Amino acid sequence: MKKIFFLVLILFCSKDSLSFENNKLQEKLSNIKTKILSLEQELIDSAKSQTGAKNQLYKIRVLLRLQKEEIKLYNTRLKTIENTVLELETRKDDLKRKVQRHQDFIRSSLREIHRTMRHVSSHSIEVEKKYYPKRKVLSHYIDFSLKELEAYQTDLDDSLVLEKKIQEEHEQLAYELHELSEQKSILELNKQIQMDLLQKKVSEKIKQLESYKTLRTTENQIEKMLTEFNARKELDQIAQTEKQALSLTKKGEFEKQKGKLSLPLRGDTVSGFGKTFDAQSGLYVFKKGLDIAPKEKNQKVFAIYTGKVVFSGELPNYGKVLILDHGGNYYSLIGKLGELYKKEGEIVKTGASIGIVDSSGNRIYFEIRSKNIAINPMQWISRIN
Repeated sequence: MKKIFFLVLILFCSKDSLSFENNKLQEKLSNIKTKILSLEQELIDSAKSQTGAKNQLYKIRVLLRLQKEEIKLYNTRLKTIENTVLELETRKDDLKRKVQRHQDFIRSSLREIHRTMRHVSSHSIEVEKKYYPKRKVLSHYIDFSLKELEAYQTDLDDSLVLEKKIQEEHEQLAYELHELSEQKSILELNKQIQMDLLQKKVSEKIKQLESYKTLRTTENQIEKMLTEFNARKELDQIAQTEKQALSLTKKGEFEKQKGKLSLPLRGDTVSGFGKTFDAQSGLYVFKKGLDIAPKEKNQKVFAIYTGKVVFSGELPNYGKVLILDHGGNYYSLIGKLGELYKKEGEIVKTGASIGIVDSSGNRIYFEIRSKNIAINPMQWISRIN
């Protein structure tokens, strides 16, 4: 039992240390991101006023240093996570071996008890006296093994919960590394501006910078918004009056819909998830959703699954946007709509109309997010669609 106690202690210490390290990492990264956004804006402002190239290059060097610091933090954390996963796998294998040993012992003990009972039924009381002490000892060991099995199973369950949390963080880090690749593009563009300054060819590149900056600011705004939604959920449970209406949005229900959902409107997917060239900014960016071209003007747009409206309004680069909370920290975002039919706080059922395409029939934008991480929507859409 002492071994079990120490194993449980190690598991809980791992949880606490991982949580503590992650909080420290998030604090550092938040400070770095704030500095980067501030410096990017300074670069745009100074480019507009054509401030000296030396000052610009200094800021670019600072950005490069901050980016290296970010990458170092991510790689350190990834290494820690990978080592923890290896430790967990070793512990799980050890627990499984112990479980198997106890199960084998229980089976053999039960067979032995059964064998002695057969002797008793066919022989005298003297035989019973002979086998009774043995059965009693075996019964005692079986009880002990059953308690051990229960403790081992609890440890296994704890390790699986921890493993899931680690996997979620690994996905978050991978997502952030995609963001870093975009920052290289912005730095290269700024370098080019310095060379063009002498020839007064900066106006077009400044427009590209401003377009990129607007896009990144809005994306950060959405991520912060979803992070705050999740934080509020952890501190304040959904009111009882909403629980019945949101019975389908309980944790795990949306996750079961992977590969079964429909697109939010009838149309063609014209731009996919992942790295792509953004014509407006002239840069390669990591696209976090899909562009869907409607079949006709003023076409209705539908909710992909039951949820609660947590945002209904306008955002730069996204136009009119509606965000649905589907429970279990899953969200869908539909932007560039012509009209919005739903308001914040409303409960929307699967297939309900949430808005329409604009009068020109322009494409809409569609995302699915797990917490604040954008995930590939096509993995959630039924092949029939």
